Amino acid sequence: MLPVYKAQTFTKILEGGSTYPWLVLVNVNGSPIPYVVKLYTKAHIRDNFSVAKDVLTHVIAKQFKLSTPDAALIEFDEEFLSILPISLRASLDSKDDKIKFGTKLIDGAFQYIETLHKNYLQKFDIETVYAFDNLVKNTDRRKEKSNILLQGTNAYVIDHELTLLVNEKTIEQFHDNTWIYFSPNHIFFDALKDQNVDIKKKYFIKFHELLKTVNFDVLDSYYKQLLNNQHIDDYTYYGIKNYLCTIQKHSEKFINLLIAKLG
Repeated sequence: MLPVYKAQTFTKILEGGSTYPWLVLVNVNGSPIPYVVKLYTKAHIRDNFSVAKDVLTHVIAKQFKLSTPDAALIEFDEEFLSILPISLRASLDSKDDKIKFGTKLIDGAFQYIETLHKNYLQKFDIETVYAFDNLVKNTDRRKEKSNILLQGTNAYVIDHELTLLVNEKTIEQFHDNTWIYFSPNHIFFDALKDQNVDIKKKYFIKFHELLKTVNFDVLDSYYKQLLNNQHIDDYTYYGIKNYLCTIQKHSEKFINLLIAKLG
């Protein structure tokens, strides 16, 4: 399960996010730690289970050894709400009032930009990020909006509410070799595509080994936590888990489809 922290102090509204996340200080073992907290609308939660997508995809990313900021569920309790300016309290009226998803602020990181040279990108694990985004059907790691933070040799993957929109049809498409994913718009597609055939055949070795061995039962405790907080239902969760286990069972086919998409 994710830790649960209480928001203590509002710092500012962050720019560049469609959900207008707040930077708040939260109480972590008695210390104030800055966290970026997503503010989803009621429709986001009702129609997409956005907090659940963030949580589950965060956990999956860790199974594939990807860097991702520490995550937690954040409570906006009455004590916190009482010290907010009236305008900020009013802005929460259109937001979902259940417990929220937040990630620890990464100081000193910068967003990917399209002008970064492909040789610079090679120090990051771009193959695994690309394969992971295909696995979770992430439509939001695109050139216009990278949702990735670069720092040193770490590429922190963030913002995963637009993932895991999967069902039986998704599995049928996979079996029929009609894997639908907007690959050409992925931030790492060009760098991966612009290699010779022999190199491409060696792509995704690390990811494949992890895919074959990861135990997706690790998601179960997070699902129960989300269910208890009314952020997911049984049908959605078990549909996601069935999809992931199907891909795992046919992992070699999945990897071959990834390579084929790169030409």
